[in-house]
Amino acid sequence: MWRWIGFLLAVAAGIGLGLLYGWVISPVQYTDTAPDTLRADYRADYVLMVAEIYHHEHDPSLAAQRLAFLGSEAPPESRPKGWTLPCNTAMRQPT
Repeated sequence: MWRWIGFLLAVAAGIGLGLLYGWVISPVQYTDTAPDTLRADYRADYVLMVAEIYHHEHDPSLAAQRLAFLGSEAPPESRPKGWTLPCNTAMRQPT
């Protein structure tokens, strides 16, 4: 029984010291990062946020400036291939 208690205390101490070191003593510090370093899904979120801001501000030059931070690569689609939007299917004529 004492072996298990000692083992669990050692595991808890290791996790606690690891978290202390990683979060307090030497945390990761990102400096001068730009939106073009984002993952693809976060890039799509960034585009959607810029679109929401544009909806409220109505300033196309500022929106274009914000989108220019992403670089020249087009953002990925946020929906899987093969999915259709409801508005597209509602407008189709029956065949």
